[in-house]
Amino acid sequence: MYSKVAIMEQMLDLRNSKCYKIGEKNLVTRDNDFEMATGNVNGIMGYDSRIRIKGTNKVDSTKSPIPTTLLNNSITDYCSRPQKIMFILQKSDGESTYNILFYEIKRDLFQSEKEFFTDELHNMH
Repeated sequence: MYSKVAIMEQMLDLRNSKCYKIGEKNLVTRDNDFEMATGNVNGIMGYDSRIRIKGTNKVDSTKSPIPTTLLNNSITDYCSRPQKIMFILQKSDGESTYNILFYEIKRDLFQSEKEFFTDELHNMH
């Protein structure tokens, strides 16, 4: 129990994390049911939609995954190809687009890579 509390603190401290990754859970594991994970070598947070299309056993892909598990294992134990999270964008509930840069892996990286983004991302601050 206490190890999960320590992992949660690390998982939620995005600004001081040295490396944070995201990936689809595609490796076979025992007793772990989630679709994707965020984390690093210290631990992961697993996410799952778990919202089924009425009358079927299929997951409704229009619903966003929510956190369902916290594990103190490396992300590579569950995801064979995790990708680095370079930016985290933020928006308010009433807004249709993300307009705030919450996190970037390296200072001013967003500004230097901006030319490769879509027009909508160019105007973010």
